[in-house]
Amino acid sequence: QVPFQVPLEVNVVLIGFNGDGGYRYPLDGHKLEQFLKMSFPLHRPSCFETGEPIDIEHHIMYNVIAAGQPELISLEKSLKEAMVSAGTARESEYGREFPLFEVEATVVEPIFERLYSFIFDMEPGRSATEMDRPVPVAIFVVNFDKVRMDPRNKGVDLDSLMYSKINGLTEQELKKQEADYIYRYRYNGGGATQVWLSSGRFVVIDLSAGPCTYGKIESEEGSVSYRSMPRLSNIIFPRGLAAPSASSTQDIFVGQLAGLISTTIEHVIAPDIR
Repeated sequence: QVPFQVPLEVNVVLIGFNGDGGYRYPLDGHKLEQFLKMSFPLHRPSCFETGEPIDIEHHIMYNVIAAGQPELISLEKSLKEAMVSAGTARESEYGREFPLFEVEATVVEPIFERLYSFIFDMEPGRSATEMDRPVPVAIFVVNFDKVRMDPRNKGVDLDSLMYSKINGLTEQELKKQEADYIYRYRYNGGGATQVWLSSGRFVVIDLSAGPCTYGKIESEEGSVSYRSMPRLSNIIFPRGLAAPSASSTQDIFVGQLAGLISTTIEHVIAPDIR
C-alpha cells in the first residue's frame, strides 16, 4: 500500500549565524538546506494506538532563511530585559556552578511573533482561515552572544549595535563567550528548557540557552541530558583545545543541527497521531 504524499513546507530561520551572534559563528544556510533535503526528505507519522505508519507520508520542502543583524540585536535586547535571577545551575554533570537566569517565554514571544510576521508577511493574530492561505511553519534556531546579553553587564548599549558593524573576537574573547552564567526559558511557568513551542506556528531552539536537563539522569531515552542539544562551545573547543577554524567545524555542526531539526519535525510539527 503506497501512502498518500502530502507536501510539508518547513522554514528554518537562522538568527545570529551571519558572524554576528555567539562565537561570531557563520553558518552556510545553503549547505544546511541541501543537507536537510538529502538526509530527511520524507516523514511518515504513525498511529499511537497501533504503532503502524498512517496512510500519509510528508514530502518535506525546506527553506533556510537568515535573519538580519537588527532582528538579532532586538531579540537579545528583549531577552536581556526579561532575565530574572534564579540561583545557580551546573554547566554539565560534574561541571562548575554558575549564576542562573530564567526567562518567561511568553514575555519574549511577541518579539518572535513580530519577526515571524515580518519574514512571512503575515499580519499578527490573523488565522489561516482569515488569510486564505496556509500559515507557514517555522523553526527559529538562535545563536545569541551571551556576553552582550549578560544582565549583570550594564555597559553594553545594544541599540547602538542595531546597524553598526559587529567586531570579530580574539581567541581570548572566544573562550569567554559563555560569559560565566546560564539562562533558560519557562513557558507559562513550565519546566526549564532551551526549546519552546509558541502559541502560533513556530518553535524556538535557542542554542545559547541551557544546558537543561529533565527525566532520569541514567537514561537517555525520553530524557533531556546535558548532551541533548548541540553546543557551539563543545564544537569550537573540543576537550578544551585551542579553537579550530569555524570552517572545519561546519560539517559537524550542520549534521547535528539537521538531526535536531528532523527530530523537531517528527515530534512537534508532524507528530504521531491517535
